[in-house]
Amino acid sequence: MEPLADSDAATPGLTQAPPAYQVPTPTAPPPRRPRERFTLKSGYLNSTEDGFDDGYLISGSWMRPISGLIASEVEVGYLNASGSDKLVDRNVWGIPFMAGGRVNVPVGEKIEVYGGLGLGWIYYNADADSPGVSVSGDGFLFAGDAYFGGDIQLGESFRLGLEGKYYATDSNSDLGGGLDSYVVLLTLGFDH
Repeated sequence: MEPLADSDAATPGLTQAPPAYQVPTPTAPPPRRPRERFTLKSGYLNSTEDGFDDGYLISGSWMRPISGLIASEVEVGYLNASGSDKLVDRNVWGIPFMAGGRVNVPVGEKIEVYGGLGLGWIYYNADADSPGVSVSGDGFLFAGDAYFGGDIQLGESFRLGLEGKYYATDSNSDLGGGLDSYVVLLTLGFDH
């Protein structure tokens, strides 16, 4: 007995269509999401107040993108400054807590420039010594900062940059003024 051919085995009136093959349509990759960044900063602090000359600032900041250009940033640091005015030697250290907004503008593929504004407080501890008198005090000062800078991407997730910052603070009798100062910082960022 001969095997039935396919045409003989088919039931008359019923035809089976081959499955439709769909070619996948190429889709554009989603736009690259801006990444969060932790940045270490360190540099020179120059006080504009009469009682303090210069010092340094070390801080860490966390930047979180809101859109392609705009981000929020929170910063915590440590500052130290000293100086002498009218036979009074002064020393102050402080911990700035700042939060604000930042605008990031890419320049090419690896370079970025930015600027921002923030508000917060600076906890301070100050000592003043003059012949025969020593005074100390601590507390919080309301503060604002304005900054600008630029960085270059090194590798996949590291950024090296330079930042300029200005702190403006309330005045306080313990300090004989405020902690207004200019700061120049070297920055090292880690994209996440």
